[in-house]
Amino acid sequence: MRQLGEIFNFMADFEGEIPETNKIECGNYVSHDLTIAKWESDKYRKEVLSNLTEENLNYPQ
Repeated sequence: MRQLGEIFNFMADFEGEIPETNKIECGNYVSHDLTIAKWESDKYRKEVLSNLTEENLNYPQ
């Protein structure tokens, strides 16, 4: 879980150009939105990763 937390911290705090966000390198380049990606990453780390419980570590049966 530590590595997952590090990944989401990196994404939420990222500054700079998103790699490969142009027409030549990615067909979906217009969908890349750093502001939304940072918001989603921060939301996930606050709501899920910082509150790990048995309930949110298992898929519902």
